[in-house]
Amino acid sequence: VFFLKSRVQGLASSRHSDMMRAGRRVATPSLELGRSSREEVLEDLSSPQEQPILTVKMRCKQPLGQRAGLENVAPEASQGPAKLPSPGKLNLSSPNKENEEALNFFQETSQNTFPKRKLMEKEVPEEQMLVEALRTAATGQRFAALCGLRKALARPRPAIQGVLRCGGAELLVATLRSTNLSSAGKAEAAWCLVQLASGSSAQTKQLVQAGACTAALEALQLHSAESSQLCDFLLQLLANVGGDVDCSFRDGLLDSDIVNILGHLFAKMPDFTWTNLERCEVLRSFTWLMATLCRGTTAPKLEKVDCAFDFFAQVLHGTADAEMLSNALWGLCYLLEAKEDTDRCLRAARMLSAGFDELSQAPEPHPLLQQVVHCLRSPGDWRCPLPSAALRLAGILVELSEPSFTDALLSAGLLGALHADLVDAYAPLQVRRDAAWVLANVAAGNLAQAQRIAEQPGLAEALCDQQTKEVAQECSWAILNLLKHGPDMFTRLGIHRVLGVLLNALNSEAEASLQQAAMEQLELLMQQLTPEASGLVAKLQVLSRSPDKAVLSKAQFLLRNFFPHGSAGNTKEGSSLGCSK
Repeated sequence: VFFLKSRVQGLASSRHSDMMRAGRRVATPSLELGRSSREEVLEDLSSPQEQPILTVKMRCKQPLGQRAGLENVAPEASQGPAKLPSPGKLNLSSPNKENEEALNFFQETSQNTFPKRKLMEKEVPEEQMLVEALRTAATGQRFAALCGLRKALARPRPAIQGVLRCGGAELLVATLRSTNLSSAGKAEAAWCLVQLASGSSAQTKQLVQAGACTAALEALQLHSAESSQLCDFLLQLLANVGGDVDCSFRDGLLDSDIVNILGHLFAKMPDFTWTNLERCEVLRSFTWLMATLCRGTTAPKLEKVDCAFDFFAQVLHGTADAEMLSNALWGLCYLLEAKEDTDRCLRAARMLSAGFDELSQAPEPHPLLQQVVHCLRSPGDWRCPLPSAALRLAGILVELSEPSFTDALLSAGLLGALHADLVDAYAPLQVRRDAAWVLANVAAGNLAQAQRIAEQPGLAEALCDQQTKEVAQECSWAILNLLKHGPDMFTRLGIHRVLGVLLNALNSEAEASLQQAAMEQLELLMQQLTPEASGLVAKLQVLSRSPDKAVLSKAQFLLRNFFPHGSAGNTKEGSSLGCSK
């Protein structure tokens, strides 16, 4: 059943102040949506002295024709909204030849509809002509008029504002509600509305005021079974509106009882006569819409989206589709975002209880976390969106003050997956850096968690041997956090490797907080070596008075170059002995 109403498991809300927080544990950056692009939202924190850089990828508003989801592209931040429409040819249930014939008919009739422009007369914009053609078209010509408008909006730079200024939104909404238009015609109208909803917040507001969301919800309830494409476009329209940076649009959809409408649609979907490919396309848009309802600069009220925990858990267990899995992982990330650590812990407990009733207990390792770890294990394919989303979710869980969430991830095989991401030469730089960031936060946990990192075969060596600057900095934090758990870590990791990490951390280009942490560990290392060094100096001082000239020369050389204070003391002592003689 789609909407399982399971209660949140009890969880201790104390911060466990007695638990050792040995190292730097950096909070996961907030999923801010004010800086969003067409296919992804990229977080580029402007203060690297405080936090590492993390990339957030999740499509929020997007025109029809391209799907985000194969976007593990360049981990690099993009500033400001850039929602560019993409051309795409609509594949209706009727052959494309019919569409072309309809377009030809529309072009022929339009020549007689619009008179030739007189000399010095102002040129009429094309979008105005197309909207007027749709408004005045007879019943049998409306489909052709819709095809013409769809063709214009499919261009790289569609005239969204021009269509809205001519009253195109109200006309398309009326067309969507029409009772004497086929499902193919309504799909054309929905396609055009998706393109219009990919514009700015001001343009989206005009679309909402025209009643596009209300009409889409009504059509989902009445006509979704008629055409999978109509259902798909309606879901994408709602996702574009809900994914806007203005959270009031999302809240308006939630107040319109969209969750229950989607629940009924999901429950009836198995009875629809769709092909597997059509069903998959609709479910992709369905999952994307559910994720956009959970996100925003201000989080939605949890009671309105609580059932999304169960849906996203079902997606993680029930499909291998990368786009659906990516949207489900991002949806869980948005649901876990909260200001207070106690609230985040309660939300994380709710996530792990999804699919289990109060009497049953989740097995160990937790199946949902096993799926999250499994999604981490495909970093070599730069087109795969799963590692970035899974790393984000894992980072949120290990940052929590309650250690049981980190322990559950470790039991699910987190360290092996992070190790594979870290050493994969084909993985994007951002994935490798985020893997090191998660390891640094695990190392900042309790002693048992740090020991598991030290005991993982080859992981400590991989952390010490990273050469890429951005990755090496996060690896240095991981090693420094391990060293704060006691002098035994020096021996486990190897003095030579530790010294190499400390030298890299003391580089002038490193951030100040990393340099300070490295100097603190260097001081502890010197304190550990001081007693042994004192005994060594005493032996060298004795050998510096050896009757053997070779031994005497080498001992004096070592004292003079490596222990100058010991050499000075020896010289003073020798001079006093000479005076007494």
